[in-house]
Amino acid sequence: MSSLMNSMEDMIQFTGRLCSLAIQLHNGPLMLHVILDFYTLVSDVYVRFHLPVIVLPPPAVFYAALLCTDSVNLNQLCYIMHRYRENLLSAKKNEKPKTSHSLLNINSQTFQLYNQYLSAMVGCLWTSQAFSNDSHPQGVKMQPELLEKTGVQTYKKTFNIVYHPALQSFAISFLRDRLSEDRMFELNILKGRYWDTYIEFLHSEGLTDLKLFVESSVNRVSSKKKEEHKH
Repeated sequence: MSSLMNSMEDMIQFTGRLCSLAIQLHNGPLMLHVILDFYTLVSDVYVRFHLPVIVLPPPAVFYAALLCTDSVNLNQLCYIMHRYRENLLSAKKNEKPKTSHSLLNINSQTFQLYNQYLSAMVGCLWTSQAFSNDSHPQGVKMQPELLEKTGVQTYKKTFNIVYHPALQSFAISFLRDRLSEDRMFELNILKGRYWDTYIEFLHSEGLTDLKLFVESSVNRVSSKKKEEHKH
């Protein structure tokens, strides 16, 4: 069993290196979609097939998906990360020696890498802190002076599910249906009273896994829940 698990992990790691090379040579939406299909299966190996193997995608794959301009691939990444979360939680729960699952091929580095990826995703999609808090060596963290040279005065607040390149068109469409034409590009107002409604709007537009990721991995109390507690 041990040799089989090692062989499977080696195969996934090797495929990951091929995927990284493919992205460097041709980083297109279709190529990325095919690669993410592979990791959709890999992300669920522990729970779905009862095999003690959890291998995360390499940084080249993860960051290509996180920063892509295609909402379909971004949504798929959210699904993959949610499944990794479920698999890692299950692995941690079954860590005791007498359980049917073995953590033979799941070590602390896997959990550490997942947490780094998770922090980067939350920073890009929710807190706008990716450029300052991404702890992965190949991540998107930048020095403040470099960010200031871009001339974007509000760079600390303007990279989230509103301003993400794969989601900006949804934000504009959302505001166009609710505000006058001269205000439909005022995206900053979405973080106010429209925030929860906007999340539901993204869900209605097919980004169901993005909403699932936000609900499961972002520590927040929505205004909707606050209202429910009042009644």
